[in-house]
Amino acid sequence: MECPAVRCEAEQADGAAFVDRESGSGGNAEVLAPALAVCTTGYGGLPAAPPDPRFATVTELTTAGVSNYNGLTLSFNRRVTSGLLVTANYTYGHAMDMVSNGGITLFDNITNTSILAALRPSNLWANYRNADYDVRQSIVAGYVWNTPRIAGSRVLNAALGGWMVSGNVYARSGLPYSVIDSAQAAVGAKYNYKGPILANFLGGPQSGCGINATCLNGSEFSSPSAEPGAQERNQFRGLPFFDTDLSLTRQF
Repeated sequence: MECPAVRCEAEQADGAAFVDRESGSGGNAEVLAPALAVCTTGYGGLPAAPPDPRFATVTELTTAGVSNYNGLTLSFNRRVTSGLLVTANYTYGHAMDMVSNGGITLFDNITNTSILAALRPSNLWANYRNADYDVRQSIVAGYVWNTPRIAGSRVLNAALGGWMVSGNVYARSGLPYSVIDSAQAAVGAKYNYKGPILANFLGGPQSGCGINATCLNGSEFSSPSAEPGAQERNQFRGLPFFDTDLSLTRQF
C-alpha cells in the first residue's frame, strides 16, 4: 500500500489567500488538516511514525495566496439597417490563482474537482495555474429586428409586417480541469488525507472533445508514487459552451 504525498491548503478571501498548514499526528512535515504527516508503509520520504507523540496537531495560518486576471473586451453596437440593431461583445481573458472560489467550497463538484490543497507545501507557486473559472474566450451577442410595413399589399403587411424578432447568442471556450487519481486518493483517505491527487501525465495531444468523443485517453496517465503527479493544476480543457434563444412578438 502506498501513501499520498504531503499537502497543504490555500484559502482565498478578500483578495488574500490563507494557507493552513499543520503537523498531523505529531509528524515532522508541515501540512494542513485534513492531510498526512506520517505513512506506515512509506511514501515520498514521510516518516513511518510520529517523532513526538506528545503533539497532536500544530496549525499555522498565513496570507500567501495570489490571484490574477487579465482580459481584453471588444464591443460592437450598431444599427445595421432601418429596424435592425446588433450588439456583440468578445472577451479574451486569462484568470490564474493558487486556489479558486475562496478555497473553501468547490467551484463545481459535479463536473470537476477543485484543487483546494497545495500540491507542494514547500512551493505554493506550483498551484499558480489556470483558475477553475478561467474562460479564455467568450462571445455574447444580441439582435433586435422590427420587420417593416409592406406598402401596397394589405395581406402581406398583415402577415409579415410589424413583427419584432429578437434573440441572444452565447458562446465560450471550455473550462479547465485536472485529472485525478481516485485510487491513490482512496488510499490517502485512510490516513486522514481528503484532498485530490493528480495523476501522472505521460504526454500526448488532447483529442477533440465531443458528445461521442472523449477528451482524454486513459493510456496517457499513470499513478504517482511520490509527490503530486506530473501534471499542472487545471491543465486540460473541457467542452466549449454554446446557447441561443429567439423571441418573436407582435402587437395587434
